[in-house]
Amino acid sequence: MAHSGWTRVPGATFAAVGLLAAACAPIYVPGGRLPAVSSLRLDPAGRPTATVRLSDAAFLGPVEEATRGAGLFSTFAVEPDTAGTPSSDYTVTVRVYARPRQPTGGQVAYTLTAAMTLGVLPLTRQIDILLTATIADRSGGMLKTYTFEDSIREIQQVVIMFVPVGAILTPDRAAARVVENMMRHVYRQVEADRLLDRAPPAGVPAEVS
Repeated sequence: MAHSGWTRVPGATFAAVGLLAAACAPIYVPGGRLPAVSSLRLDPAGRPTATVRLSDAAFLGPVEEATRGAGLFSTFAVEPDTAGTPSSDYTVTVRVYARPRQPTGGQVAYTLTAAMTLGVLPLTRQIDILLTATIADRSGGMLKTYTFEDSIREIQQVVIMFVPVGAILTPDRAAARVVENMMRHVYRQVEADRLLDRAPPAGVPAEVS
């Protein structure tokens, strides 16, 4: 699936696509385009198994946490995004893309004004993040693809030097929070669509009407 303008960017290299530190040490925050959702916390007993294929190992932690918290699968394994049919009931293929948001004319004018205040007015830059999750059954048949978008924002301002150190996020940590929340949205929608009810778990014959 092609996404014009989007680039698959490892979490450790977000700085390479525009999040560069300037005079003031910046902080990074989730963009908040998507509302924060909690894990489903369903009972995994009797549910199917899954293989989660991930395009970027930098996000293994948040994807694994979201998958475990959803409780949609009795067991699951997170693996690199490779070809082949796994020996599990479902495959979830997760890809993460990123791109710097192009500023509008008004934003450019504000940035020039803010720069002249030497940090009194905040300078901001934004990276948009897109996550796609494709659900496939045991035979490799594609059931559905879910797409969610959010962003992380870099903020530079003099008052940031007074922010407690523990409250400051690196770009990788901010992106990880966004990705985990997007995966929670994916699993919440999978459950709402009853997508995993369309095929029986391995070793369980389909009901004959």
